[in-house]
Amino acid sequence: MKLKRILASALVLAMSLSLCLPIAATESSFSDVTDSETAMNADVLRLMGVVSGTGSNQFNPSSTLTRGEFCVMLVSYMGMSDSVAMHTTRTIFTDVPSSHWAAGYINLASSITLPNGEESTSRLISGMGDGSFLPNAPITYAQAVTILLRVLGYNDQQAGAMWPIGYLNLAKSLGLTDGLSLSPSAKLTRQDAAKLFVQALSSETAKGGPYYKERANMVHENVILLATNVSTAGDPKGAIRTSHGTYLPENRGVNPSGLQGHRGVLLLNEKQEIITFLPDPSTSVNLTLSVNAEATYISGSNGNRYNIAPTTPTFISGTETKDSTYSEAWTNLKAGTQVTLFMEDGHVVGVFAGLTTSSGGAVVVENTPRRDQFYSLTGGNTEFGIRKNGVEIKVNEIQEYDVVTYDSMNNTLVVSDLRLTAVYESGLPNTTTPTTIKTLGHEFTVLDSAMGASDHINRGSMATFLFTASGEIAAMLTPSSSARSTMIGIAGETDVTVTLPNGEELILKSTSEINDNARNKLVTVSSIAAGRISATPISGRAPGDFNIKDMTLGNLTVSPSFGLYEQVSGGAVTQLPISALDMDSIPSNDIAGYRADSSGNVDVIILDGVTGDSYTYGKLIDGGKAGGGNRTISIENSGNGTSDKITGLISNFPFKDGVFGGATIGHTKTVVVSDTNGNESSTDYSYAGSVIILEAIDGVTRGDFFTVDGKDYVKANGRTYRVADNVECYNEDYKNGNPWVTFNDLKAYSDDITIHIDPLGEKVRVISATE
Repeated sequence: MKLKRILASALVLAMSLSLCLPIAATESSFSDVTDSETAMNADVLRLMGVVSGTGSNQFNPSSTLTRGEFCVMLVSYMGMSDSVAMHTTRTIFTDVPSSHWAAGYINLASSITLPNGEESTSRLISGMGDGSFLPNAPITYAQAVTILLRVLGYNDQQAGAMWPIGYLNLAKSLGLTDGLSLSPSAKLTRQDAAKLFVQALSSETAKGGPYYKERANMVHENVILLATNVSTAGDPKGAIRTSHGTYLPENRGVNPSGLQGHRGVLLLNEKQEIITFLPDPSTSVNLTLSVNAEATYISGSNGNRYNIAPTTPTFISGTETKDSTYSEAWTNLKAGTQVTLFMEDGHVVGVFAGLTTSSGGAVVVENTPRRDQFYSLTGGNTEFGIRKNGVEIKVNEIQEYDVVTYDSMNNTLVVSDLRLTAVYESGLPNTTTPTTIKTLGHEFTVLDSAMGASDHINRGSMATFLFTASGEIAAMLTPSSSARSTMIGIAGETDVTVTLPNGEELILKSTSEINDNARNKLVTVSSIAAGRISATPISGRAPGDFNIKDMTLGNLTVSPSFGLYEQVSGGAVTQLPISALDMDSIPSNDIAGYRADSSGNVDVIILDGVTGDSYTYGKLIDGGKAGGGNRTISIENSGNGTSDKITGLISNFPFKDGVFGGATIGHTKTVVVSDTNGNESSTDYSYAGSVIILEAIDGVTRGDFFTVDGKDYVKANGRTYRVADNVECYNEDYKNGNPWVTFNDLKAYSDDITIHIDPLGEKVRVISATE
């Protein structure tokens, strides 16, 4: 039966994000295979039907392979198993009667003839010259290599007259024997045979091009194998989900878990079934984006920056776009997105971004959690990892009302404690069994597990919605003290911008203004009436210092994917990447607030003016009085010119017009003004929360700058300063046009450079130069 192709479901890729662990599975589908290379090779061949497990599902990697066993593997490898039956009753070799278990395979293999020069032919595999085959004798390394070269189309003339040296030298030049150092007469083990068979797939044939292109009806490259043994709507269990689609394997009943999480070549037959999947040499790194992706690089929560070429193949799960490039997809990669990078020789050769969905369903935990509660998610798999906000936890650490989904790519349960208490305003297509529910101006998708909850929660009533990590409603409860709202975001004048655990953003809207003390703050969101947001700023005295290396806050564990924020003098809160922290630890009195999730792990930390990254930097322009005793200040830089006004709180703050400095936004407000004719107009004002002047250091040359791990530094006055990633650069000699230039252009223009340091984070925020 032809399997209906389905785009790969988006998956949570939440692993130990700050440690950059590889996502690829290492567990073999064979119980006695422990190393990852053999696990992959064995599963490549298992998909092809070349190998299968014994009664105890063992591969026996170190056992010696016989000549008869090699013939069985060879025929299956060439896709000729259907022809075996017609060769079973023949007797070609004296020691291979028709009753021999491998007679059909041996007879078929020895009947295949190949061109051997212009006028002669040779058999794919030969007997011993005396009419025997010796099916139970070990096959030697030289014999196996010779046979596989013949499969690739090579003959005696191409290999040279001297056997086996000529064949072994040819095999080495093709990469067929890479990683093997055996004598010609060595007995071949099943592990080494698997390596030869798999490497032959990508070896160049005598006609040119890799053998896998001759073996398959359709080939797709740069494919990621996401999950094995999956079930899809209307299709049997045992399918394989890839970034290119979901397919049944040609040989049913296989579960090639050793290939899961790898990138490579997908081979399909004429029925759109998987012949096999051939991993490429790439390794994988899993991370969370600390900030939105840029056109040429991404920055991870591990503090590392990865350069990415525009043509790099990029796949974003859950989208209709396949085989796209990074230049086409990078704008979709937002802060918080889980990303897997595939690397070769230190370069990124592929990008996979997982935007979490819950196509496999969700389990809402009630009372005491048990492992068997989640077997319906894992497809019966009883061994799996459990992560909550990036922290590995145990089953007994899952809390009541937590929502659990399954990341099949990493064989991990993903636990979410995201909740929102608000009014159930409306549902579609009806309020009894809705597929979407609207509250606070946003429509949320409703999973099957939550449908029917309206039997006891009516439209217009208060409800506590329980969400998956991707913001889907998994359950609805009557509000209680044991299931409080946990959804957080940054408050505006009448809305709150929420970042979900999977990195996606949503906006909740209020019909009334949010309290002044909550605006531009990180707040917990709830509602007391339809359409009205209640926003409570997050605060709380830290239980101890923030140890960045150990990721602890006092005696609490900090989640690898925690949200880092900063505010200055009560001003607006700004979200920061963890790469902004250059220090080893932060004292507790420099922490304005924190929050722990339902399992007690810290998922939010708010700094009180530590890094200086909360400021907008540039030239401070004195705009004079703005009324009410306030002066107008504008910040001129490469991004905003002088169009954005920050007013207030500076009436007693002396500064020289045109000095380099920075300011934070305290809060915004829309003011309606009437002219003499009664015409009204509105202006959005941003009131400054804090203003600082940068310290200037002269006498810097371009040779004082250097780069380490993608980060720029400069030596000045006997110290080393970090150059901010978004440093502003100013050409003092400009006459016409824009004085704000790039870092490289400024260094190329002059060797008379001044750096400007902020007094908080002590980073270079502005660089100016003159001839």
